[in-house]
Amino acid sequence: LGRFLKRLPLVLLLGSSLVLVPLGLSGQGVSEVSERLLKEVLPRADRFAVVNGDIPVVEGYRFGGETGERVVGYVFVTSDVPPEPFGYSGPVQALVGMDLEGSLTGVRVMDYWESIQESMGDFLRRPGFQEHFSGKHIGDAFRVYGDVQGISQATISVRALSRGVRDSARRVALVYLENEGPAPGPVEDLESLPWFDMLQRGVIESIVLNDDTGTAEIFLAYAENDEFGQFLVGEERFERARTRMDRREEEGHLMIYGVEGPRLRLFVREGWSVLQGEDTFAVTPREIASLGLDGGGVMEERVVLTGSMIIDGNIDVTKAFTMLYDRGPDAEAISFEYLTQSAQLADFDVEELENVQAAVVETPTVTEVAGGPSSSDSEPLKMEITVQQENDTAEVSAIAEMPSRDLVESPQTESALVDFSELHEETYVERILSETSWDRVWKLMGLLSLALLAFLVKKFWVRTASLALTLIYLGFLDGGFLSVSHITSGIWVGPSFYLSDLPLLILVVFTVLTTVLWGRVF
Repeated sequence: LGRFLKRLPLVLLLGSSLVLVPLGLSGQGVSEVSERLLKEVLPRADRFAVVNGDIPVVEGYRFGGETGERVVGYVFVTSDVPPEPFGYSGPVQALVGMDLEGSLTGVRVMDYWESIQESMGDFLRRPGFQEHFSGKHIGDAFRVYGDVQGISQATISVRALSRGVRDSARRVALVYLENEGPAPGPVEDLESLPWFDMLQRGVIESIVLNDDTGTAEIFLAYAENDEFGQFLVGEERFERARTRMDRREEEGHLMIYGVEGPRLRLFVREGWSVLQGEDTFAVTPREIASLGLDGGGVMEERVVLTGSMIIDGNIDVTKAFTMLYDRGPDAEAISFEYLTQSAQLADFDVEELENVQAAVVETPTVTEVAGGPSSSDSEPLKMEITVQQENDTAEVSAIAEMPSRDLVESPQTESALVDFSELHEETYVERILSETSWDRVWKLMGLLSLALLAFLVKKFWVRTASLALTLIYLGFLDGGFLSVSHITSGIWVGPSFYLSDLPLLILVVFTVLTTVLWGRVF
């Protein structure tokens, strides 16, 4: 008996660890998923083939047609499209199927671990919950308690799953689905572009950082003007960034960055520089400053941390330049080319001129027609294009109409398949309010009010009623509670962990206030 009692703690530890290990496919990539599961999320496919691109996917083929088979959709794992949104205690990994029209054909939760599973069980795999994602289009909002089912006590986990499915599906669509996408060239009204259009057009560039601890994604954009800077991070935060740059003695250009993902520490201020031609311009750590946690602008819904970066004023922003991030000898340096809207405009004008010249067989020389119409905003500029034949002295003349520089603009071709232009970039408060279960809020407020009344009036029957209702509602019906896991989750995820669930925030505020005021927890 003594030997058994000594081993009892070890047995209990091992048993509890087995119970808490989530069911499913822990940490698998899409290439390791069984055909049975692939068939579940893409049921129309008869055959599957792995595609190892920038985003690994599995193509699904259906037999039939002129070629014998045709692609009917793609299957991917959300963890292969970083960064993964964090749930209550960690990331939620899902297997997703999508057809060629951008509609989801199936979702299966593969791997997740949440401490509330101890009281709620395997809640993300309850019958009917995963299946309700089928048929949703990637252009939908995926709003919890809106177009996505909510699960009481698990709003944070459901939101992580729905956002992970939505964002990863959109990224896969941009890479693999055939669509025209936004037309290249500069855009006059940057504030009118949805987030994904800005990424497609290169207005915002992004890089993903990885190490053994996780991933983080860095978004970087040039502040073309004050209006666009305020659009990115809000008026107050952009004013702070502008003030920092105005205090510098040297000229500079202002960049705005955002960091998203579970490992924000992968972004550091050291190691940044700008390359242009043969010149290298170092970006010192003092030129990079945090603007704090997401607090305004379009980045509020997309990143956790925002900041400003001032680059050297000698950089010609009308030309392309390369951002270099050297993370030291233990990590590979990352670089990407960036074109501001001024640089895109210059390239676009040159390309338009080359297209007009290419319409004539040989290389032309361009001269303005004498006596032609005067330049105006409404009249196109007529040019005489003279072609000198290589083996003949004859000259061939043609008249071509070119729009003036002021009239050259990018054609706004809308993608018929993946159209994000109609998406409403809702604010943080709008999203929280729309995703809140108000029935839970009012019930919780009533219960806390009763608990406060019981403390103040000190009557036996009021205390008994308060205790009984608290036990029944929080213990059995709702399951709401505060524990150490809420503290650890807040440390890992940040304050947004509490702000993203209104009932949880109410519990936290009530507990803190009553403890501070009366020195006890209700």
